Amino acid sequence: MAVDASGKILFCEEMESRTGRREDAEREAAKHLANLSDTPSDHDHAYVTDLDAVPPLSNDSRFEERGGRAHFTINDFEWIDLGPRLMIPGFVDAHVHAPQYGFMGLGVGLPLLQWLDKYTFPFESRFSDLGFAKEMYNAAVARHLRHGTTFCSYFATIHVEATKELTRIAREMGQRVYVGKVNMDRNGAPKVNYIESTKESIEGTEEFVQHVNDMKDPLAVPVVTPRFVPTCTSDLMHNLADISDRETIPVRGVRARSARISLSFFTYS
Repeated sequence: MAVDASGKILFCEEMESRTGRREDAEREAAKHLANLSDTPSDHDHAYVTDLDAVPPLSNDSRFEERGGRAHFTINDFEWIDLGPRLMIPGFVDAHVHAPQYGFMGLGVGLPLLQWLDKYTFPFESRFSDLGFAKEMYNAAVARHLRHGTTFCSYFATIHVEATKELTRIAREMGQRVYVGKVNMDRNGAPKVNYIESTKESIEGTEEFVQHVNDMKDPLAVPVVTPRFVPTCTSDLMHNLADISDRETIPVRGVRARSARISLSFFTYS
């Protein structure tokens, strides 16, 4: 199998050769690589044995701006021998509330709004303590990886510094991530200081997005993350849309669990 710098699988084929010799495997891979070229190329040209002749893949100037290649050779790739191990794709979790790992399984019999008020908002408010946030996020990310989830799209909390820590922890552990600082400027939990002003929410999002962009890590992507409609004003939503458009980053949230919940939220609050 060959994977380019952007993470795209170029080919994944069963080997014809059963010799187990690296040279034979390289020659077969070279044939596949030559066939990927937009321009004709013979297999002997694609097969290069001097693995130091070409710069590392991430620094190879022959990559086009969007990560494409006009031509590949065998020494564009790092050779990894897994021996008897089997390589399989990791799991992807597209919706993870990372801070909720700390009270997983509690309050499952409660309606959503009561559950948020009794468990979620008070617990998430504790992530203003960076030490506590690090402890919880280390445990949450490690648990996901232990069960094979190599790519998570994380909701964090409203706290900028803690959300930066979640991103750092996940990448240091080798997990690919989308991470969002949660936005909520209404219907939060003022009693436990778990709500932000519109201005704080916008500025905090811009700071977090800039922080992740400055990491220059293609496997960490900032995501604009309004919690869900009842917790975000129209002013905040419009500003978040502007950030998403300007930075060309995804938006992720929850519109509503149901029409009944959306309406009852305002009555309940």
